Amino acid sequence: MGSPTEKQIALAAQFGYDISGLSRREGHAVIDDLMTELNHEAIQDQALAPGVTVTNVHDSLEMPLVISSIKPDGTVYFCGGNGKRAWARSLQRRDGTTPDPVVQRTGSTGR
Repeated sequence: MGSPTEKQIALAAQFGYDISGLSRREGHAVIDDLMTELNHEAIQDQALAPGVTVTNVHDSLEMPLVISSIKPDGTVYFCGGNGKRAWARSLQRRDGTTPDPVVQRTGSTGR
């Protein structure tokens, strides 16, 4: 099936992985795992959840979007229908804050 592309090799290297000796399919799997991990980190670090307002970093108009749901792979869907979605790694909380994860999950500070 061939070897990974130069772009795949360069991207994996940015994260400390040498995929140059892998097949293209194996290289793609490594990149896919890296992107999924970036999505999970964004979800956790920004406490992304349904109801949270975000903007897409690739949207020059910075339109506010309200999260409707999040799939296990990190795909975030937005309220309003039409299948509007983005990767979690491309989103930024609109309020600029990251709430305490305990407060986000339980609604209390636990005190």
